[in-house]
Amino acid sequence: MSRHTHWLITAALALLLHGCASGPQVRVDFDPKADFRALHAYAWAPMTVEEQQEKAKNSLTHERIKAAIDTYLTGHGYRSVAVDQADFLVTYTAAVAQRTQVRESPRVSVGYGRYGPGGGVGVGYGFPVDSTTYQYKVGTLVIDIIDARHKRLVWRGAGEQTLEEGLTPERRAEVINAAVSEILDRFPPTGKKAQ
Repeated sequence: MSRHTHWLITAALALLLHGCASGPQVRVDFDPKADFRALHAYAWAPMTVEEQQEKAKNSLTHERIKAAIDTYLTGHGYRSVAVDQADFLVTYTAAVAQRTQVRESPRVSVGYGRYGPGGGVGVGYGFPVDSTTYQYKVGTLVIDIIDARHKRLVWRGAGEQTLEEGLTPERRAEVINAAVSEILDRFPPTGKKAQ
């Protein structure tokens, strides 16, 4: 494979990976019958023993996510109150998964020919000759909004993003804050904001 072709493939891959790391892919689901206009005050849903143990494994990340959600909600007019006074409860789950991607480098050939008064250019495509395996981590953050009175899920936002390696604590906080904002920007659903 020529150096030029190898460089083009490497550059395209770098752009693709940079695009993946630029922000989470967000999906939202909600109960269309829920009265989101009645939601003004929130509290954190009490954690089960299993949730406490899981979140204690990485308490730094847990505190960053919790702080980012609190900052977002209070910054958008929701009040943080005791559980028995809340209109809605908030909880989240986070997970990191290892993924593998195989990239195949195609054989490309370009030729120029001339016969008589005309000329021509031909391009050929061959079968893949090289493959490279990439390992990367994907983080998933799911934020749930639960109707406090009826104890049922009314809104869920999930974001999935390729994670960068070797982040500083400050950069980790930035990434978490951005992911939380991307997800909660869709809460409540359009046209169902509190009055």
